[in-house]
Amino acid sequence: MTELPKSEDNQGSRRSRDRKATEQRLLDAVTRLLERDGVLAGINLREVADEAGVNRGQVYQYFGSRRGLLRAAIAQHSWGEAAIFQADRALPFAQRRARVLEETIGAQEALKLTALLVLDGDPDVRLFPQLDRSKADLERDQKEGNLLPDLDPVAAHVMTAAMNYGYTIFREQISRETGIPIEQLDERVTEVAVRMLTGLSK
Repeated sequence: MTELPKSEDNQGSRRSRDRKATEQRLLDAVTRLLERDGVLAGINLREVADEAGVNRGQVYQYFGSRRGLLRAAIAQHSWGEAAIFQADRALPFAQRRARVLEETIGAQEALKLTALLVLDGDPDVRLFPQLDRSKADLERDQKEGNLLPDLDPVAAHVMTAAMNYGYTIFREQISRETGIPIEQLDERVTEVAVRMLTGLSK
């Protein structure tokens, strides 16, 4: 087998590093624009390129499309790997969903990006990527008496998820309008959420 000259090999490695660095600059630019302008302002690829200090064509070259860029930005936030979505799924309904609220708040940027994909009509975006596992958890909850037997389990899952997503996306605006510091607001909202969730299990 013919070996590449070291100079060509080094050039290839440098191009790979340069590409990864440029991709990261673009992903960081998405986060900054989202923090600065909010979800409803959307993400404009020209603005992303300008913010990252790169050519707009590189966005298409590396990510293919606006949706591809958003998906890559979401993938950086691997909140789906948190323990509550894995080993801790066996927790009772109220305790489990309260933990999910905490994880959701910590994944605010990922949720905002997901909201952009939903608003953009992306057919591949998923709000419930582990829905089958969640249904099994809910069935276990009802069998073990941790969720009211006459309650629609999927609807309970959907409504608590909507509560988590909605609060997480708008919590900064809610903090500004209510004048409640955001850390204190999180604590107060979590306390109320726990009481609401507990009510579904009695």
